[in-house]
Amino acid sequence: MEKEKKQLLCFDLDNTLLHADRGRAKSYNDALNACDFSPLPERVFIQRFGVVGCVFLHELFPSFTDPEIHRILRYQQQFMHRYLHLVKPIPGVVHALQQLSSHYRLAIASNCSR
Repeated sequence: MEKEKKQLLCFDLDNTLLHADRGRAKSYNDALNACDFSPLPERVFIQRFGVVGCVFLHELFPSFTDPEIHRILRYQQQFMHRYLHLVKPIPGVVHALQQLSSHYRLAIASNCSR
């Protein structure tokens, strides 16, 4: 007897399964500081999340070169670990995923809206 195949459900991570905006914003400011640039209000970053980092950094800092942008992004990834305590699952997500996992295969497929 062939085992019935489960359908696959894919979820985005940021603001679908997790709230991580504050930690990400703080890590971007740490990265700017490490590169000797002035930090920005967290809301400036949070308003742009959903757009690829190199795109919104070029929008915020049009005079920055590609190597400067990529350096900031490398630092941001390194500094994000400082703020993992701010990353929280969206209320109800853990229970919902547990319920869904008995009927579906689950995956994370993260991308940006622009």
